[in-house]
Amino acid sequence: MIHLMRFLGVAFLVLFLISASVAGALQWPPAGTASVRAFSFAGGPKDLITEGETLHESARPADGLLLTKEQVTSVVAILNKPSKDPQLNFMCFEPRDGLVFYKEDGTILGSLSICFTCYKSRSIPGDYPLRFDYGNLATFFASLNLEGGYQFRGRSASGYVETYRKDIERRRISDAKRAGRPLEPEPWKRAAPSDTRRLKIGDEVYLATSIPYDEFDGLKVIDAEGRVRLNLCDAAVTIAGLTEAEASAAVKAAAIKEELYTDQTRIVVVSAKPFQQGMAKE
Repeated sequence: MIHLMRFLGVAFLVLFLISASVAGALQWPPAGTASVRAFSFAGGPKDLITEGETLHESARPADGLLLTKEQVTSVVAILNKPSKDPQLNFMCFEPRDGLVFYKEDGTILGSLSICFTCYKSRSIPGDYPLRFDYGNLATFFASLNLEGGYQFRGRSASGYVETYRKDIERRRISDAKRAGRPLEPEPWKRAAPSDTRRLKIGDEVYLATSIPYDEFDGLKVIDAEGRVRLNLCDAAVTIAGLTEAEASAAVKAAAIKEELYTDQTRIVVVSAKPFQQGMAKE
């Protein structure tokens, strides 16, 4: 009876993990995962928790910490929820923690090496998403109490999470300043582009999407050729002579053509002058 229950538990985990992997493109864990183990290791800039089917020589504990079904569910949810925060990615990359994904026969299927110092990770295979919320990921790893991994104070991630959130906020502020816009609120993101106000060469305009903290957003000047250049790509769109509504449609069409957004994303182009004068109307 015990062996039957153990078999059913493993079978359920395999089915859960496979379904999670195929539900969307390139989702964690790798298809075919039967179990997941957590490790700490003494990683350097070029080190990963696995190389082929071999663990890093410093991996601890030797057999890893086998995650329960509930723990796998928790960490997979974190890995598969892309962070909308700015990516910090400092330069060090010296991973101290890792996850290893195993087939049912015990061979290594893939791995994730994590550096909580620089907010970077590397995966094997290398095409899995890595835009994580490191605050949530740190809270999970701190709960495992791995010896030798990132040293959360008092085995608690609360101080780490506070620092991480502050780093995120500083990056948001610097990104906004560089783009020529305040952090929040951004009323032009909710503005209805005018179908009568026409734009001309030399006008300042705001380009914005409906996505918070989007790198596409920013203050632009219509150049001498009547164009604005889009953030995130080299495309330039002629909008001089168009109304705000027409300009919004033209910029959206260009953004879709450049495969920056889908047709479901709201994109607006509005004159900057009313907002800079504090006269914006919602």
